[in-house]
Amino acid sequence: MARKILQHSFASGEVTPELLGRVDLSQRQRGLELCQNMLVLAHGPVVRRPGAKHVSQERSSVAHPKQRLVPFSLPDGSWCVLAIGSGVGAHVYKNGAPVMEAAKNVTAATFGAVTLLTVAGHGYASGDRVRVSSGSTYPRLVSRDAFVIVVDANTLELHGDDGAHINTAGYPAYGGTGIQVRRLVKIPGLTALNSVIDTFGYSQDGNVMLFTEPNVQALRLTYTSLTSWATAAASFVVPTNAPTGLAVAVINTQGTTNGKQDTYAVTTLMPDGVTESVPSAPVTAAINRLDLAGSINRLTWTAVAGAYRYYVYKKYGGILAYIGQADTTTFDDTNIIPDAQKTPPSLTNPVNTGTGDYPAASTNHEQRLWLAGMAFKSQNIIATRTGTLDNVSASLPTQDDDSFEFRLASQTRGPIRHLVSTTDLLALTTEGVWRIYSDADQGLGPATLRTQVQTFYGAADTRPVIVGNSVLYIRRNSARLLELRYAWENNSFAATDVSLLAPHLFQFRSFSDMSVSLDGEVFVWATRDDGVLLCLTYVPDQEVYAWHQHVLAGGGKAESVVAIPEADGPAVYVSVLRGTRRTIERIGSRNFPTQADGFYVDSGYTYNGAPVNTLYGLHALEGQVVTVVADGALHPPVTVTNGVVLLNQPASKIHVGLDPVARIKTLPLVDSVPAYFQGTAKNVSRILLRLAGTNSVKVGVGFDDMTEPVMRPVSTPLGSPAPLQTAEVEAFVASAWNQDGAVCVEANPGVPLTITSLVAEVEEGG
Repeated sequence: MARKILQHSFASGEVTPELLGRVDLSQRQRGLELCQNMLVLAHGPVVRRPGAKHVSQERSSVAHPKQRLVPFSLPDGSWCVLAIGSGVGAHVYKNGAPVMEAAKNVTAATFGAVTLLTVAGHGYASGDRVRVSSGSTYPRLVSRDAFVIVVDANTLELHGDDGAHINTAGYPAYGGTGIQVRRLVKIPGLTALNSVIDTFGYSQDGNVMLFTEPNVQALRLTYTSLTSWATAAASFVVPTNAPTGLAVAVINTQGTTNGKQDTYAVTTLMPDGVTESVPSAPVTAAINRLDLAGSINRLTWTAVAGAYRYYVYKKYGGILAYIGQADTTTFDDTNIIPDAQKTPPSLTNPVNTGTGDYPAASTNHEQRLWLAGMAFKSQNIIATRTGTLDNVSASLPTQDDDSFEFRLASQTRGPIRHLVSTTDLLALTTEGVWRIYSDADQGLGPATLRTQVQTFYGAADTRPVIVGNSVLYIRRNSARLLELRYAWENNSFAATDVSLLAPHLFQFRSFSDMSVSLDGEVFVWATRDDGVLLCLTYVPDQEVYAWHQHVLAGGGKAESVVAIPEADGPAVYVSVLRGTRRTIERIGSRNFPTQADGFYVDSGYTYNGAPVNTLYGLHALEGQVVTVVADGALHPPVTVTNGVVLLNQPASKIHVGLDPVARIKTLPLVDSVPAYFQGTAKNVSRILLRLAGTNSVKVGVGFDDMTEPVMRPVSTPLGSPAPLQTAEVEAFVASAWNQDGAVCVEANPGVPLTITSLVAEVEEGG
């Protein structure tokens, strides 16, 4: 007699084969043997991931081995992505497109094996990336990403991403209008990061991003606009714009008997109200009796450009001590008693001045910039003066807002790799995690500092991510993902392995990048060394830690990933290698307004406009057999030639790209009684799928022999796409006796798939 086995949820995602015998675990009942290019939702279903839209063609990997994507927060609350590496510094991407300069008109062109464009006074440099636009008369130049070699001040030579000439032989003569070039905005000064592309760190404060790596001098990137950026070596100093020309005039009406000589210095306070310079050269006054009425030491000095006001100090007990301030260049000392608790800045903590003191990590925490992991002081941490990004000045005696430096008193010498700002400051070393905090009811400073080790699970170079009140980081050597959460009952942070159910996805692997996307669910994306894009559905409050793997179509290997919010929803940008060709691609939101908007192809393009049957500008897909979805209906496969595809009939909304295989496979079927079905042959003859927003699917007991149940209503006109349905679908599959009785489900090319539950009707043998 056949039995029906229900899998009502897939919320455990892909789990290791080592759990197949743990039929007592609820996670095993909700798990999958394979979850590829399908997103696991926290409430149970699996849904096909959106496709990856082509954004831009980058330089090939032949001469430019790698690049990395970095998120940058803009002043208006929006975000952009910086693509660093590929031998060119960095380019900027926003809302699914490269940021480009104004278009320049091509006034003449020479077509042939070598393509030359005349652009009067172009101002470009050899190696600059451009996007060429033209009409369909010149198909190889329609929306063509290229780089240029400068022939002269008015002439450019076009090259493809592989360095070869763009061949336009046979094209008709150019009439002088219709072709334009736009240069991609290039951020200068970041090429030093190319040699440490996998290991550099970064932190952002306002319009400034700091890049750190112990083998490269730290760099500051300053944003002015999307087309204007500046890069410079980061400088951490005591401001030196002290007043000059200090002089003291003695005013004395009572004589000088038993008088004394006082010594003074003046500092400059800048408009931020925080930054104070080192003191001026000290000046000693003549003998005076300031203790007598009418006696004055009058100080004057030369004004400092941009000064907000000036602080005045007098030597007292061997040190310079505060006596007052002025907003002019004159100050009268009428026997003011100095405050020895306030002294001028005089000490520094050298950092980023030479090999050995370049920081490995930085973060902003409690109004200070924190730096750590210098090669010669790998367990030291330096905090800037409160309210500043670069002021490492301090005073004697120490003040609460002074810059200060300290070392983690660790039994091992593991260097600091990351600094993370949560409620407390966390330092992640290669040997463990340290908490840096204050027990006092005041800010973290030199007098209130406490350090405490939290775990001895060290961190890899992969940059950690913050999700809610948790920190996720890759464990050193073992490549496992750990969750660091504060446990109030222990007053400490505890580390938990969130890859425990899927160690097979991590074994003998390393990870270069992680990022977090909020698309209703929380998705943590990570790039694995073999180019697979791993994703974790992370809802710890509901005990959901579901892994799924995403294999980009066409042999695409994910190099780097970053997720940012954009105008149309959360977006995941990926740097992708296919062979030697490198592209930037964007995975958008999984929610689409209409059926025709559904986008499920990689390296994909979308046309939306008046009906056409010819698409141009598909150069990243040159020579590929591509999947086409036209007005929501699947079109027969076509081949891209010269960046062009021809359709059988016109359509107004067209998606073209490579088909990523989206599929799941269940674990071997078990019944509610733990030992039932164990060690017996099974035959799955009938499968019931509960689907949502789906119009076609393939199902079977193996991926090489699948059945496609009929889902198209008879009332749907021929030539129209079948409507998306939310329904239970029945499929009878070919008989196949085996020990597992697993069920396989696969999406058809270019169309959505959401599976909410699955029932397998199983016969049991001896």
